[in-house]
Amino acid sequence: MTTEIGQLDLRLPTGFEARAQRLARLVGEALARREGLPGGQYDVIRVAPVRVDARRSDRAIAEHIAQSIHSAIQQGGGK
Repeated sequence: MTTEIGQLDLRLPTGFEARAQRLARLVGEALARREGLPGGQYDVIRVAPVRVDARRSDRAIAEHIAQSIHSAIQQGGGK
């Protein structure tokens, strides 16, 4: 069973413009590696704002965002 997220709408802080495309790709990759996501298609997943530290690597920021998305899905924040 797979979980399908058709589109990510990331709203990043000012100064992240040059990192946005890479962050979006890394978030998708991080989500693909996660286990325990329920199967199904999600039209909208509500995730509370995630604080990020611009000094952290793109990979670390993406993992943090993916964890927040994963938590929201498990708590019924989608469908």
